[in-house]
Amino acid sequence: MAEFACWPVVESDGKSTGRQILIYSLVLIPISLLPAFLGMSGSLYLAGALALGTALLYVGWRLATLKVAPATARSKQRARQLLQATVIYLPLLFALMMLNPKS
Repeated sequence: MAEFACWPVVESDGKSTGRQILIYSLVLIPISLLPAFLGMSGSLYLAGALALGTALLYVGWRLATLKVAPATARSKQRARQLLQATVIYLPLLFALMMLNPKS
């Protein structure tokens, strides 16, 4: 087994990890809206991508602003919720793009 420490393990308070979660979630929103602005998809996709991005940002914000150590059960639960949200986010985004192509 590889001896490879993940960032939250190395960083005891989780502040940098939380900051990265928020930055990447914020950057993801305009990037996910690009297909609508480039004429690749329609207004349903635009609204759905905005809603999905906002929901993902909210779930990430809940984890990033949690004032407990990363090793606590509550922090781990929020991290699992963020993982689940990201797993759901991408297929829904692609489904919206397929259901609402620009004609």
